[in-house]
Amino acid sequence: MKVRKERRRVACTYCAVICSHPEIQAALPTSVARGYQALPPTRLRLLRGKSSWVTSNTMITILAAVREALQPWLPLVKPILLLDTAAPHLPKRVLSFSKKKGLQLLFVPAWGTSLTQPLDVYGFAAFNLYLRRKYMEQRQTALDGQPVRRRSRLMKKASGLSTGAYIDVELYKQRRCFLSSLQLPKAKVQILRICLQLPKPKVQNLQIAFQLPKAKVQTLQLVGVFREQHCSGQWHFHVATALSVPCRWAGWKRELAKAGYVAHFANMSIDDHSKHRKLQYAYMLRYLWLPSEKKGLSALDKDPLLCCSGGRKHPPLLDAINGALDSAAIEEKVAERFLQRYAAGKQKPAKFADLELWPIVKHLGVQPDDPVLLARLLQHGRDSGNERLLNYLFANSGQIRQKVEMCCALETCDRAVAEAETNAWQRFTSALAQPCSPQISSHEKGVGPVHWRLSLAPGSACGVKAK
Repeated sequence: MKVRKERRRVACTYCAVICSHPEIQAALPTSVARGYQALPPTRLRLLRGKSSWVTSNTMITILAAVREALQPWLPLVKPILLLDTAAPHLPKRVLSFSKKKGLQLLFVPAWGTSLTQPLDVYGFAAFNLYLRRKYMEQRQTALDGQPVRRRSRLMKKASGLSTGAYIDVELYKQRRCFLSSLQLPKAKVQILRICLQLPKPKVQNLQIAFQLPKAKVQTLQLVGVFREQHCSGQWHFHVATALSVPCRWAGWKRELAKAGYVAHFANMSIDDHSKHRKLQYAYMLRYLWLPSEKKGLSALDKDPLLCCSGGRKHPPLLDAINGALDSAAIEEKVAERFLQRYAAGKQKPAKFADLELWPIVKHLGVQPDDPVLLARLLQHGRDSGNERLLNYLFANSGQIRQKVEMCCALETCDRAVAEAETNAWQRFTSALAQPCSPQISSHEKGVGPVHWRLSLAPGSACGVKAK
């Protein structure tokens, strides 16, 4: 039977520390780094995280455990850790943490690990051979070709650990956007469809407000519900949500379980560091609405079930998959476009677009009436090595002021629209409510800024009474 790739490549990283002193060796920690979704409950010392690979955060956690284990012997010994030159061992924050904890690091040169690193020579070599042999024995006897239930038992037996600590690296991290997958009994599918088409009071089963310790209430700002067909002909639903404030997924999962829904995935949230925060909901909509190699157009819902809290209409999907734009989002899109072209073998950069000028104008803080506007942009392009920007400036030198004016209008368009929707009297009364602090560096006609402000306030108040 063919085993799926995602099941064959569920990996973990086993981390160990050895010492020539028998008593110290018995106290040294041994850790296993494992992904969130692939990690079952266990009594081993486990480091749960986004990835099964050792990172700088994992190294700091391991070094802290080593320092704690060596505490009784520190007055008598000076700990020296012999490490290879793997990437997680070399970050500056790892070296600084080791120095702070009194741990000296001795690095084995590259290509010399298998010859001079004691743990690799006397520990992991035999350990890997044992795991490979036992894994193949169990795989040959497994019914589905994948001994899933025996892997944790095999790891526990090979490592020789029966008790330990359970460490969750990022369990309490809160997020603003979540993507969940739901399955309902056939009798409730039509109920879900009707509820999602009714106003806000009828969709309370999905529009749940959670209370944080700081008394912050989450409300659903955007919701997109998509129906996808199984190979067997059954349906399941994907729900993309954007909350007003970050929260944890645990509350959502409990409420959905109470309503009788079956959540396939506890959380499929977009990583905060991988995409711009204002584009997270847009990228979830892309995953649900656009067809791919695994999801054909016939399997997707051609007319998605959409609802939005507060009685507002959901924006068109063709616009919503792009997300709300600002200068930071433009930078993210430019970088993403460059990586896509590079992966496709197009190493020559694309032409500089007019919209790419927006984040540069915001960063420099220039205005269209700046007398040295072109010089500032040329200086920035030269110092940053942005050849695309320089070519753009040479080709559009006569229109730069108009383009910078458009970029400044993008930054101030919200305020301009808000001011246009108010009359002159509302703007005047709003200005009176603001503190008047004129920025004057020198006195004019003997009147200082403080005296001017004190004289202006009573005069404005008299004008308001007369009005």
